[in-house]
Amino acid sequence: MSIDKVREALGNIFGRNKKRWLFRKDVEPFVNDIQNVEFDQDVFLPKDSIKPAIFTFHLDANFRFLKVAFHIVSRTNEGKIKLSNKAGRDFDLGSFQDFSVPYYCKFPYQTNELILSLQSEEAFKINQLEFIAITSLEYKLMKLKQYIIKFRRILQKQPHLINRFKEEYKKNGLGFAVKKVKEKLYKNEINSNVIVMQDKVRISSKNKDNQILFVSHNAQKAGASLLALNIVRTLNNYYKKEVTILLMQGGPNESEFSKYGTVYNLNQNSLSYIENEKEVENLLIHFKDNGIKECITNTVVSGVLTRTLNKLNIQTISLIHELPTSIKTYNYIQGAEYISKYSNKIVFPNRFVEEKFVEEFVVDSDKMVIKSQGLYSKNSNDYDKIKSKKQLCDLLNIPHNVNIVLGCGYADLRKGIDLFFSVAKKVVQQKGKENYHFVWLGETDPVLKNWLLHDASTLDIQSNIHFMGFVDQPLFVFAAADIFLLTSREDPFPTVAMEAIDNGTPVLAFLEAGGIPELIEKIGGNSIPYLNVDKMAEETINLLENSVEYSLLSTKGKEIVTADYNHEEYVKFLLMTLGSGLDEYEKKSKFLKERPYKVSVIIPNYNYEKFLPERLYSIIGQTYTPDEIIFLDDVSKDNSIQVAEEILKSSSIPFRIIRNNVNVGCFGQWIKGIDTSRGDIVWIAEADDVCEVNFLETLLPEFMDQEVNLVYSQSQIIDEHSNKIDFQYTQYTDDLSITKWRSPYKVDGQLEVVEGLGIKNTIPNASAVLMRKSALSGIEDVLAHYKIAGDWLGYLYVLRRGKISFNPTVLNYHRRHTQSIISVKEQSTDLYKEMIAVKKFISDNFYLPAELQDRFLMHIENEYSRLGCKGYSSKSIYENPEIAAEYEELKKGLEEKIKSINYLQEKRKILFVTPDLGVGGGQMLVIRLANYFSMFQEVYIYNSRPWIIDEQMVKMISSKVNILHSSGDPQELKQYIISENIMVVNSHIWWSDKTAFHAIKDLNEVNWIISMHGCYEALLRQPEIDRDFKQVVSQMLNRANTIIYATEKNAEIFNTVDIERSKTRKVYYGYQLQSIPSKDRMLLGINENDFVFGLISRAIKEKGWEESIQAAMLLHKEYPDMHLILVGQGEYADSLKEKYKQYNQIHFINQFNAPSEWIGWLQIFDVALLPTYFVSESLPNSVIEYLAYNKPVIATDIGDIKYMIHSEEYNKDAGILLSLDSEGKVDVNDLTRSMKLMMDDSDKFNEYKFNTRLLFEQFAMHDFASNYFNFFTRTKK
Repeated sequence: MSIDKVREALGNIFGRNKKRWLFRKDVEPFVNDIQNVEFDQDVFLPKDSIKPAIFTFHLDANFRFLKVAFHIVSRTNEGKIKLSNKAGRDFDLGSFQDFSVPYYCKFPYQTNELILSLQSEEAFKINQLEFIAITSLEYKLMKLKQYIIKFRRILQKQPHLINRFKEEYKKNGLGFAVKKVKEKLYKNEINSNVIVMQDKVRISSKNKDNQILFVSHNAQKAGASLLALNIVRTLNNYYKKEVTILLMQGGPNESEFSKYGTVYNLNQNSLSYIENEKEVENLLIHFKDNGIKECITNTVVSGVLTRTLNKLNIQTISLIHELPTSIKTYNYIQGAEYISKYSNKIVFPNRFVEEKFVEEFVVDSDKMVIKSQGLYSKNSNDYDKIKSKKQLCDLLNIPHNVNIVLGCGYADLRKGIDLFFSVAKKVVQQKGKENYHFVWLGETDPVLKNWLLHDASTLDIQSNIHFMGFVDQPLFVFAAADIFLLTSREDPFPTVAMEAIDNGTPVLAFLEAGGIPELIEKIGGNSIPYLNVDKMAEETINLLENSVEYSLLSTKGKEIVTADYNHEEYVKFLLMTLGSGLDEYEKKSKFLKERPYKVSVIIPNYNYEKFLPERLYSIIGQTYTPDEIIFLDDVSKDNSIQVAEEILKSSSIPFRIIRNNVNVGCFGQWIKGIDTSRGDIVWIAEADDVCEVNFLETLLPEFMDQEVNLVYSQSQIIDEHSNKIDFQYTQYTDDLSITKWRSPYKVDGQLEVVEGLGIKNTIPNASAVLMRKSALSGIEDVLAHYKIAGDWLGYLYVLRRGKISFNPTVLNYHRRHTQSIISVKEQSTDLYKEMIAVKKFISDNFYLPAELQDRFLMHIENEYSRLGCKGYSSKSIYENPEIAAEYEELKKGLEEKIKSINYLQEKRKILFVTPDLGVGGGQMLVIRLANYFSMFQEVYIYNSRPWIIDEQMVKMISSKVNILHSSGDPQELKQYIISENIMVVNSHIWWSDKTAFHAIKDLNEVNWIISMHGCYEALLRQPEIDRDFKQVVSQMLNRANTIIYATEKNAEIFNTVDIERSKTRKVYYGYQLQSIPSKDRMLLGINENDFVFGLISRAIKEKGWEESIQAAMLLHKEYPDMHLILVGQGEYADSLKEKYKQYNQIHFINQFNAPSEWIGWLQIFDVALLPTYFVSESLPNSVIEYLAYNKPVIATDIGDIKYMIHSEEYNKDAGILLSLDSEGKVDVNDLTRSMKLMMDDSDKFNEYKFNTRLLFEQFAMHDFASNYFNFFTRTKK
């Protein structure tokens, strides 16, 4: 019956559209077959939305040429239309449209049967459908008309093509020029320009996180296209990425690209813009739907896609290789502008290209990074210069003892083939024809080549000029050459120049033509003034006649290219810039497999019955299954509980349904859910929202960083029918930053407050948030008072300590409907009271710099002015007597706090110089200082000994700190100080002090602060540690503007070196509590009630490790439930672990997977040990950390440890102090007795534990930073 309805409906459509034509006629169609469609109330309905609706028509005549006129619409017009016949000729007619569309078809043979395929997930309406037989002449005329329109559109955007047409006409005649136009226009008769190059489509891999999209402008055998091919090869072969390759145009290397990924060729006629933007967007949506989240675009040309990529939230970095003249000449301006606006990061090969680009285009400086592409065709020593030269000379039929000067590229004016020729002419005329031959590697413009050969013949140097053409394996040519001339007028950073250098061939290039002169300067060579061919000819002769200089440049060039231009490292850099990760990916996979954290899903509900199925199925269908679901119903009046129970029972996930007896409100539900949850991670999934099924899988691994307390994704607003609303939350945050929320980030909670969360609630929806439960401890005391702004308060509470991580991918859908939107009538006094309370919480718990003070406060005033307040006509908060006083109190309190803290009042550039980035207390202090100040100041770090690096230490450095590239050269440091206009330098430990001194000894305006640690007294006793010590220590200390020491022991140097004591200051270290969760004792087989001693330090003998083990072994017989945990790394730890491996109560922790992971182990100690007799011990970080986490201490009386655990002012102790014996070592028996006391005397133990808070106050990070900032701003003498 339904099929008859469809036939009848189609008959009516054909009937009302039937027309009488003089020279052509409508083809009478008969409906042969109908599949997957029915008709109801004027619309066609697909039975299965995944499959197309298919109509098969038999026509009353045969034809080859046909006009199809159609007008097919749906609500979204996202349907697709295809037409074919049984012979297999297919036409893609495009998408549904709101207007009538004509389409002209040419079949290879006469046909009388058509198959119409309509792919639509929703109902559609056919307003017009006509099949009209036309003549061959009409088909050609109509196609020509379409091509003319298309050609005009192309010329409008690419006016330079007119000149190309004229050039073709002049050179080769009208016929040839028209042929070229036809090639451009007839290239794609079918609407869709997308061609899949492989039968096997690998994009649908289940391993979605391992996918990446790569866009190249074409697949030619030249320049940037070859670089693209090699990046793709490295991504696939080296980093095992599944690559989808999108080519703007094809080329001879398409098949090469297809070896390393699935290739899609857009076959664009124009490279200035996207011709079929809707189809391309649909393709990118397909990629996104199949898991692609990251993209690399290569060249400015590919930048035309970045707007769409940004729209789809595909993280994109763009590689720019072009300079402005080329961009303008070939009209690639749109690509450049889109890259500037929409790419997440922009990678330039060198500073020259970056500077030239920003002269023409506005780019956010945070987006720009510099990284050379590296050398992908390395000389693997297969190309000996002597053998290669013989091979090339034989090929060119020239003597083996001549000088060969090489040029390379497509020989045109940009590459400077005319300049290369001019240099050749001058050199040969000056030095004679016998000794110099000039070879050009690469294709040459045929007309230009003829003229150059003509000139060479006229000048009688034709035997010295050689055009080789394209060579597939050219490395032997680079090895054979004696010198390489880069004569380009504009060439950003050509790989061929690096290939020459890598093969021992020095390079000459023009200044102001590209970035290669930067590399030449690094090597020690000279570059030539722009287009000065006389100077280039002169330098070519000089270099080839100076064997010493030639040898130096050849050797050093190879060394630098090998060390600094590694292609695999370049690709790794791109992946890391994208946030793609390599080792991180492996760690993530392991994390998801091992499931170290349990996830509790809390669903607060009130009358959301109709939204519950979609909400609950999005939770129980997660690719990472939650561990429990807690459904909280707040006295709903609908059938919410029944719906929830039925759905949750269908899942294997444990669940609980909690029914409230009285309505407690949104945040009352939060409190109850958090309190009853059993998981480590809490997800408050509001009952009316919905999410992607990979929400947990994507966000949870961020908690691998144990300092992360909150992770959230970007959200998208949907309406009550689950339709996406045309609003992006970045529009809400753009007033704070137009870049921050378009890229993933992970920062300290304090920094997040400064960058936005302190101004307004920048987390749009609680359902997009995961929180660590341990960070929520105690929240019920503050959250219970909130009804409106409790979510904002909750995020801030969690971030008092720890970090926040953001993923810009939309994984959460926030439903806005009449039940959820706060209407104007609800803008009561309570709303503003809560906003003021939140701001008061921020003022009390965080630090806001003075520059944010007005904006912080004006947010409340602006909201009041915008929304008003129920019961008050005035839009001024000061005229509301219920809240004006509270607001004034907030303003006054914030102002007083800012005035009391010096580093909040002004901003400085501060450079911290560290001795190295190895594991050590001094190094840790530098990082903590730099991280802390970076939230308020502009901070830099320089590593004095860059060869000493621990990756975990580097990971601890905040992203806000500028890490300066370091070679350890004081002159390099000096240049940084000058170029960055840094006026404050703070160095720590002798080796950094020495480096800083040599850098700034002549920079009298720089305020230099030395922070002494334990090394100076060690050097006094053992000056042979550094032979420079005695020679420069006096000069250094006298040049310093301030000298900070932590203990009296550190001050011993002042008895030897005569300095002005007024510039010395004693300052204790500072420490900021870290939000790192406690480890599980059971991981070591330790029961909850067992007594645990622990020691954290560098694993060296003098830190008392073995003495601690011996004491523990003595106690173990009497106390079998006692354990000792030793935390630290080094060969000494490994040797002790092997020596005492049979003792189950001794535990070694010497592998760390995350920065500061040892804090988690520290938290399971009952008592902390440091029986050190290390000669340089002064103010050990370990003891500070022990006190910070309330651990009673047993330590030795060395350095200032006695003052660390004893308060003279209050006569309080936080532990037991041990004296060293006559040999300066710890007595094991004393240590044993002290450990026994801690276990036996619970009163004493609790007293020490209580006093740790008091003793830690002297190490508060705020006071420490404030003291330092006083010295940073101190007037220099």
